[in-house]
Amino acid sequence: ALTALSELRTLSLSRTQVQDITALTALSELRTLSLSRTQVQDITALTALSELRTLDLSGTQVQDITALTALSELQRLDLSRTQVQDITALTALSELRTLYLSGTQVQDITALTALSELRTLYLSGTQVQDITALTALSELRTLYLSETQVQDITALKKLTNLRIFIEA
Repeated sequence: ALTALSELRTLSLSRTQVQDITALTALSELRTLSLSRTQVQDITALTALSELRTLDLSGTQVQDITALTALSELQRLDLSRTQVQDITALTALSELRTLYLSGTQVQDITALTALSELRTLYLSGTQVQDITALTALSELRTLYLSETQVQDITALKKLTNLRIFIEA
């Protein structure tokens, strides 16, 4: 049924019982996709969506994000409240401007140094302790660090346009 919608640009399947997203491969023109709070675990089918700019996977059971390396046009990615721990695949997303990692088990954010266009980063509620990798992100404007293990933010002093949010 989705093959007839090949020109579709925006699709939200949020809060549905969707598990298998294989049918989405036919939507080659899709720019915005929300799968938040679905039963989706396997996102391999997303590799066919090379035009995707915005992707919301928040609240899913997704753990392996290797498939995202094919989404070179992606600008906004929400992985909050997922099972993601390893974000190495994100190094391929050079156009990424906004990244939500809140509520994940992510500890190592070294991969983010490759994201030179990143402007907004949500790390609240993660296992992150060391944020020195962020010093390479000269475009970073907004950083959320509440409920993290971060103790030292001096490495960020070179980022003069950065606003850091740490809630008590």
